[in-house]
Amino acid sequence: MPTSESCQICGHQNESILEEHHLIPARRNGPDSDENLVTVCPNCHKALENIYDRSFWELVEKRDIRREPEQAKMSEEELHEEANEIWGSE
Repeated sequence: MPTSESCQICGHQNESILEEHHLIPARRNGPDSDENLVTVCPNCHKALENIYDRSFWELVEKRDIRREPEQAKMSEEELHEEANEIWGSE
């Protein structure tokens, strides 16, 4: 069950499609706790899964996604720009 009513990255508000993303991946024994989950839309979830774990943590710290989601909204383009700043262009 999503912990927020909108995507904590882009702000998308269709609750019926929102998903939870593990900050520490489940495959690395990340817990299913609120502190380790962010609510995201499928597009942002896919983008996050394609970004290296370290760069995602840097994005979380820059945007403070877990504390103030309404102020942390990013477009998909901004998300990719942030990732490119961290890892360079592909």
